[in-house]
Amino acid sequence: MKPVDISAEPEKTRTAVHDSVLKVDMRLHRKKDGTIFPVEIAGGYFVQDGRSFHTGIIRGIDERKLAEGRLRESEIKYKLLAKYSADVIYKVNLKDEQFTYVKISAMLTD
Repeated sequence: MKPVDISAEPEKTRTAVHDSVLKVDMRLHRKKDGTIFPVEIAGGYFVQDGRSFHTGIIRGIDERKLAEGRLRESEIKYKLLAKYSADVIYKVNLKDEQFTYVKISAMLTD
């Protein structure tokens, strides 16, 4: 079985090989039950003692992609909170007790 046989994007996988090295940051593959999931692929081709060898690693990255999505959502919420808050917001680096972020709303009154 070849990587293109289990790829949900076989043409992209087929064209990702360059100079006997395969490195794909994200590709969609298909499980036996038909479920599609994201993977990273790394592989290579080499000759030793006149014999050809192919090596490869296909690693599922669905948990990482889920964490990246959660991080993006959190960043958006943080930015919106800071932008539209009618309060003073600050962030302090505890090591050197320096402000790393300060926002004072123009809507504050005495």
